[in-house]
Amino acid sequence: MMMCFLHSGGFTMNDKGYNGWTNRETWNIALWINNDEDWYTLSRDAVDFADFRRLMRPLDDTPDGAKFADGCVTELDEVIRENT
Repeated sequence: MMMCFLHSGGFTMNDKGYNGWTNRETWNIALWINNDEDWYTLSRDAVDFADFRRLMRPLDDTPDGAKFADGCVTELDEVIRENT
């Protein structure tokens, strides 16, 4: 999974960010989780992003091609927590 860092003021981005997210993949995964009814429903049943990935098997990327493995786990865990 993508490394991302948290400091006292919030997330920092490694080299480049994408729309306020660590990278494009994290942004795209979060976009799908929050804007697709089926993905959102599954996210409400998950305890964290790893659990969400388990529920999504055999998929390992978004319909746009963003790989789950390239997303920032810390940020995506937060997305999942916000949906529960």
